[in-house]
Amino acid sequence: MSDALLRVLRAGPLTSVQDRGRPGFARYGVTDGGPMDRTAHRIGQALAGNSPTAAGIEVDIQGVSLLCLSGAVRFAFTGGDFRLAMAGMLTTGWLIAELREGQQFDIAMNHWGNWCYLAFAGDIEATQWLGSKSVNPGWAVSGRPLKAGDEILIRGARHEGQALRRIPVPVFARPFPMIHVVPGPQERFFAPDTFRHFYGESFAISSQYNRQGIRLEGPPIAISASLDMPSEPIARGAIQVDGSGQASALMADHQTTGGYPKIATVITADQDGLAQLRPRQRLRFIMTTPEEGIARLRQREARRDAYLEALLR
Repeated sequence: MSDALLRVLRAGPLTSVQDRGRPGFARYGVTDGGPMDRTAHRIGQALAGNSPTAAGIEVDIQGVSLLCLSGAVRFAFTGGDFRLAMAGMLTTGWLIAELREGQQFDIAMNHWGNWCYLAFAGDIEATQWLGSKSVNPGWAVSGRPLKAGDEILIRGARHEGQALRRIPVPVFARPFPMIHVVPGPQERFFAPDTFRHFYGESFAISSQYNRQGIRLEGPPIAISASLDMPSEPIARGAIQVDGSGQASALMADHQTTGGYPKIATVITADQDGLAQLRPRQRLRFIMTTPEEGIARLRQREARRDAYLEALLR
């Protein structure tokens, strides 16, 4: 094993290093963070032969270009449907390949998804804070998104001289416009008719989104009580409603507390798919229970593990 050194030639504004995040620090005002699509990130790390806690590169919809300055490294490419051009080849879909000294690859958006992931077989050297290398753009102490001219050092880079291997994209890793939510936790701020409209109407993904949240376009959601609630803890997936009636789904880098009422919370199993829905795509919310949400998450994790077992055996 040896090190590999890459240079960033081009990067979207939200392209950054991400690992599993910083769970356990919310009481100090530090959100968990981590990948927007945790399933794709986790699968990529497994395909690269890394630990589930390893760091990779999360690429936003504007893509990235990287040049290998020295060394060689195997990598897994997962997430949304993006195009990858490398060594005179243009391909789409998930894959495992190797990048060698002097080679460049370019990633650009294709048919679906907002985020894709590069898991390098090795250890990315990056700023570590509170036990994590995940970049939160709102916290300078955690590092910053990648930009042209940056260099990425991969310690202990592994490569095996293998040809490119295409990986089937599992159905459960694709975005689906039916999003399951658990009502609340602030149902008391909304009239019964409001819930009927919330579950009966469709919403569109707004172009206003980032790692903190996604604004939703649709019929205004009426708040039936005065907005005098104290700030309360916020969970990832919470759908909060502001004073104008506009809803926002809070994502990986959400604030840890807030004073807007939350009409519902997206179950964990559907949060990755929500993150991959592009602007102008429409979705509908389906009411479920906490017990059903847990069952769906267990089912999703079982499908992920079976998928990896089939690929890695």
